[in-house]
Formats: sequence, structure tokens, C-alpha cells
Amino acid sequence: MIRAASGCLVLSLALTAFIDQVKAVGICEYDKRTYVKQEGPVHFKLVRSGKYKNGYFGENPFYSMVLSQDVCYFGEVAFRCVYADDGDILGTEIAVPDVTDVDAIFIDSTFPVTAHRIEKYVLNTVFQNRFIVEEDMRLTQCPDYKQTTLVWKFPGTVASRTTFECFRDYTMLCRGTTTGNEDGKCVVQVEGKNLIHTRVVTGNENSIEFFYCRLDPATPRYVLTYNVDWRAAADIPAGGIPTDQKGAEMLPIKRPKQTESAAEDLAIKEPTEKQSATEDLAIKEPAAKDSAAEDLAMRELTEKDSVIRLGKFEPDTNLPSVDEEQQEIITETSTSVGRLLTAPGLTLMLLIYTVQAN
Repeated sequence: MIRAASGCLVLSLALTAFIDQVKAVGICEYDKRTYVKQEGPVHFKLVRSGKYKNGYFGENPFYSMVLSQDVCYFGEVAFRCVYADDGDILGTEIAVPDVTDVDAIFIDSTFPVTAHRIEKYVLNTVFQNRFIVEEDMRLTQCPDYKQTTLVWKFPGTVASRTTFECFRDYTMLCRGTTTGNEDGKCVVQVEGKNLIHTRVVTGNENSIEFFYCRLDPATPRYVLTYNVDWRAAADIPAGGIPTDQKGAEMLPIKRPKQTESAAEDLAIKEPTEKQSATEDLAIKEPAAKDSAAEDLAMRELTEKDSVIRLGKFEPDTNLPSVDEEQQEIITETSTSVGRLLTAPGLTLMLLIYTVQAN
């Protein structure tokens, strides 16, 4: 009984921690749906769109027991698959026991939840029923503005991919493929033995949306989903989205030559200005220090304390470091003592000594 209660407590704490994380940050902070590992266990924290009872690790199915919200089974192997909901944001933690021969993961939620091995690390590259995920692709996006670019890349030809279809949540966007402008079909580009479907989407509300394309409705596990979090996205400016923001998740940023020239000019000017300012400061500081030292020496002569008392002054917090403050005190003290050891200084000290002796 005690062990069972402890297990429930640990599970509750884990759920609470995950829910707090969902509240605190956008989904891009934890919804990581690509991996490079080729064997062994992999742990995911994912956004889901509804309940799920089954899915696939590669070509092999997994399932959960009735009423279970924390344990799933891959054959006879039990693994963690925890629900963690926060209002409209649904989350799950899933610990895949082994990703050997698993190039893609599919969770059969309201809208498909997918995770994919980066193409560079894919084991079965000749397999045709799959999506190709490059290193620069971001399957979870949190755009700065309410517009972003999504890309699906997959093996095949226009003739062989007649059942390819794409959705935005429940709404079908296109079905079939074309290199032209056929109504209702998904426009693709041909790249070698692969097709690429690119879609620019615009957010219409502050929410999370699911965009997914699948190769064939008869085999729904061959799918790739983009999760787009619009909640922090700003409205599109009147002049359009800045160049470096358009499809930032996919496209390299191009900088105009004049920007590089301006940077070079700045690099040339800044040292000169700083050097000039430093030289001016170097000229002014000695005179200021000498004047301060003279005033300090005269004030000390009217007191009975030794010049060593200078060491008790509080450091100026505006100075860069404690070491520089100590060095300045030593310099001022040395200057004061040096001035007392001059001929007028010795005469004055002798006079003071005579008065005190009498």
C-alpha cells in the first residue's frame, strides 16, 4: 500500500511539473519531434490534439490498456506514455523503449502526432512510404509573425502520388499532386526522385494549429505533422514581414552588401573614437590626481592622523575593479608623502614638531 501510494505521488509530481512547463513557455521549448539516435531508448515531450490509444514505432504498432493514461505496450514491453493536459494545450510524455529500425513515430491522436529521424541518420533510405526531414526543418514552429513556411518532402512522382493529401486541423487543403495550378491539388516541385510540397500559411487566431500531410488515407501512419504556435505571433506589418523573418525556419538569411560595408565602416570608426576618448582621459587624469593629492596633503597636515589613514577610505563603486581602486590609493598616498619630504614640507613638519614639544 505504501509503495503504491508513493508511486502515485511521484506520478502526480511529474504531471504537475510538466503542466507547469507547458504554462510557462511556448510549445517550441519542449515539443521536439526530430531525433538522430539510431538505437536504444528515446524520451519525448510532445503536444497532442486529443486522446490516443495506439500508434506505430516504424512499422510496428503499440497500444495502451483501457482506461490507462500512463502505460503503453510495445509487444510485451511496457513503457511510459503519460497524459499531461493544461486547458486547451494537451501534452504527453512518451518513452520509446528502442528506436532501432524506427525512422518515424506515429501517435494516432485527433490529429496525428509524429516524430522523425533526421534524414542524415535514417537507416532505411530506400523505403518509399516516408517523409524526408532535413536538419534545417522545424516541425514545431513559433513564428514571430502570423505567417510561416511549411515544407513536406517525400519520395515519388506526380503519377504515383495521386492520393497525397494535406490538412489544416479538420480542413482539407489539397489532394493529389501537380506541378501546375490544377484546382484542389497539392502543388509540388520535382527534385530528383523526390517531390516537395511547400505551403505558406497565415495564422488567423492566437492558438496552436496542426498542419499535416499524408501519403495515402489508407495508411494514415505515413504522415508528417507541423505544430504551429501562433500565440506570441505579431500581426503582419503593413509593409510586409521583414526579409529575415519569411520562412526563417527553412531559408537562410540573406544580408545585403551594404550591411556588410556599414559593419566594416563601424569597425574602422569605433577603435579611433575609443582611442581618442582614452587619450583625452589619460591627459586629464594625472592633473586631476596631482591636484587631489595636494589638497589631501594639506588637509592631513591640519589633522593629527597619519597619512596612512588614507587606506581607510571606502572604495568608489564606480571604478572598474577593487584592484584599480587600491592602486589609486597607493599612488595618492605615495604622492602625498613625496610632497612632505620636499624642503618646504620638512620645514613645516619641523615647525609642527616644535609647537607640539612646547
